[in-house]
Amino acid sequence: MKLKRKYKYKKFIILLLSIITIILIYTIYTINYVGNVITPKINKFVIKITDDNVNHYIASAIDKNTMSKLEIDDIIHLNMYKDNIVSVDYNLKNVYNYLGDTINTLYSEVYNLDINNPYYDNDKKVFKVPMGFISNNVLISHLGPKIPIKIDLLREINISFKTKLSDYGINNSLVELYLNITVYNNIINPFYQEEYSRDYEILIGSRMVVGKIPDYYNGLIEKSSSIVSS
Repeated sequence: MKLKRKYKYKKFIILLLSIITIILIYTIYTINYVGNVITPKINKFVIKITDDNVNHYIASAIDKNTMSKLEIDDIIHLNMYKDNIVSVDYNLKNVYNYLGDTINTLYSEVYNLDINNPYYDNDKKVFKVPMGFISNNVLISHLGPKIPIKIDLLREINISFKTKLSDYGINNSLVELYLNITVYNNIINPFYQEEYSRDYEILIGSRMVVGKIPDYYNGLIEKSSSIVSS
């Protein structure tokens, strides 16, 4: 009788361990599948939506605050030899002042940036995307557990000026002044976090000047200022 009970007990333990093993294997497989297959697709969607909103935000911030008070002559000086433009110099004091102000402008309102998307909670600053979204089927796209994904915006900003001079007519040149901006964002989901960057080149001013670009420059002079980082 005792042998029979021991046999049943061992059988029960084996069955229980088998069930636990199957559950663990299924759980690990599910986690790996979500982490390696589903999450990257959702991350790609989240990053695209975020980028679209950040692009508009940066363009608006630069348009309102930087271009209104920027004078090209305050930033660059053209070195002339006879009728030729031979080089470009930057007024470093003004460069640092303008770029520092621009970084402060970008940071000052980013926390109030509202992302217009039904999966984004603007109060908690987090996306909640249902797993059904990756099916591309509108009937089930809103179904399934929601994966929380947070974007930590503008963790770091690198910014500099860039000048382009090009031939413009017989004895004239076109001066264009750009802002080169690189922003670093952080995407965080339950499985991992990843930093990614985006580059922006924004034309903030241009004008025509009298002077030719020497032939050895092939009709184009480009120069960048020092980089200011947040």
